[in-house]
Amino acid sequence: MKVVSIASSLLMIFGCFMPWIQLNAMIVNRGIDNPDGALVLVAASISLSAAIVNLTNLKAENKGLFIVAAILGGLVCAYDFYDVNDRADKLSRTVPQAFGEQTKSSDFIGYGLYVILLGSIGLFLSGINAFSSQPVEEINSKEDVLAKQENNLNSVDEEIDDGVYKNDLINLSALIKGARN
Repeated sequence: MKVVSIASSLLMIFGCFMPWIQLNAMIVNRGIDNPDGALVLVAASISLSAAIVNLTNLKAENKGLFIVAAILGGLVCAYDFYDVNDRADKLSRTVPQAFGEQTKSSDFIGYGLYVILLGSIGLFLSGINAFSSQPVEEINSKEDVLAKQENNLNSVDEEIDDGVYKNDLINLSALIKGARN
């Protein structure tokens, strides 16, 4: 999960510097040239920082941050897909001879948007823990853990008839009860 969140954040960052709008060499507009590209860049940079902290600190979890950055990247991609298609349709109707009859509006969408979309999907899946190899377990409180240990000791206590081991278990049980207080 931690490596996927780093890779996905890097994909989103790289996608900001790639073309979002392009038509051959005539029209090229990179994501960083737009305010929404800068917004994605900031969100991806923050999620990359959080992913690196997660990599170095086992207790750090920033899943919510990953989900928010992924949703932001996905929304920006959806908006820009629509915006680029709309602009391309208007442009091809206005000046059809410049782009030819075979030009579709999807030809204007640059590969940077696809890279950001891929990074957003990976970051979202990382945020919902889809790549975890261990099942999510319920976190037990201190009292639950101590009660479980005491029950285990009581079941062992019933099986042991030797007085020496029995006294050790009684002392251990008293220590556990004292830890609760």
